[in-house]
Amino acid sequence: MMTAPVTHILPLTTFHRTRLLPSAGNILVRNGQKVNPTDIVAETYCFPAHTLIDVGKAFLATSPAEAEELIQLKPGDQLQIGDVIAQKKGLFRKVLRAKQAGRVFSTTGGQVWVELPGKRFELRAGYPGTVTEIIPERGIKMVVSGALIQAAWGNGKIDESTIVSFPQVADEELQPEKVDISSRGGFVFSGYLGIAEVLTLAAQVPLRGLILGSMAAELVPLAVSMPYPIILTEGFGRIPVNRNAFTILTSNRDRSVSLFGLNWDFFSGQRPEITIALPAAGDDAHDTAVFKAGKQVRFLAEPAAGEIGELEQFDLQLGSAVVKIGDNKRVKVPLANLDVLE
Repeated sequence: MMTAPVTHILPLTTFHRTRLLPSAGNILVRNGQKVNPTDIVAETYCFPAHTLIDVGKAFLATSPAEAEELIQLKPGDQLQIGDVIAQKKGLFRKVLRAKQAGRVFSTTGGQVWVELPGKRFELRAGYPGTVTEIIPERGIKMVVSGALIQAAWGNGKIDESTIVSFPQVADEELQPEKVDISSRGGFVFSGYLGIAEVLTLAAQVPLRGLILGSMAAELVPLAVSMPYPIILTEGFGRIPVNRNAFTILTSNRDRSVSLFGLNWDFFSGQRPEITIALPAAGDDAHDTAVFKAGKQVRFLAEPAAGEIGELEQFDLQLGSAVVKIGDNKRVKVPLANLDVLE
């Protein structure tokens, strides 16, 4: 047996997700509470910066001890803009004032270290689900029921809306004229994006997000800077949306769709995902699988990138497989070129 990479593309399933703060903070929801993807479930102030104020240098002190005598603060003091940090009295009085607010961290060697306020970090639910467990000071666990499409890439944003524009075919290229005022406030779904103008137009309209099969790799820097989520089901290059994802998205018109576009993290298992909340609950999604004859697999690269087929036979020693596509086509590929659809 050989463990296989798994991708979930399921029309109805139940899955569990954990959402964590980067540092200890406050939990804003309760156990059993229903949440929407954009709801803020926890918050913290994280990654405070530090700045060094060299009193000795500012006052031309001859030694650290001389500089320390001029410092008017002690560790733990709160500092506001304009507060006196150090001063030299006498005929030529000189005062050194704070240019930033913060907290005095240390005052040693004639130098003052000030801890600047950290930025507020808001943790959003990311999915439409129900809180099943509170992790004190760190986050939540939740359960979600509905359609699930795990994707290849996201630009780091989260939002929810309905799909207002659909492609006719799975490899249709998104053209600028498809992004207009009629798309405002919704998601646009298409097969491929290779035109940078579309991204800026989408921000101007504005759209709530883009769902694409693939995108030209050179558009990544611009895509990351956009204020709305962008998710690629397949990856970079010109790869059509796989037929399972295409069917799920096109058969759920007018339903609320959630885009979880955060980066793929191989250590935590987090990856970009598209969720469509449904009133029924499906079977639990399994995160592990093995290569086995009869399994549905997807090609990750050429010669059939994005295609879905049935694994007919494989050789673990050679690392190769034969996959049946449709009724008659068979392709021999490395096992590394496949993932299992569960």
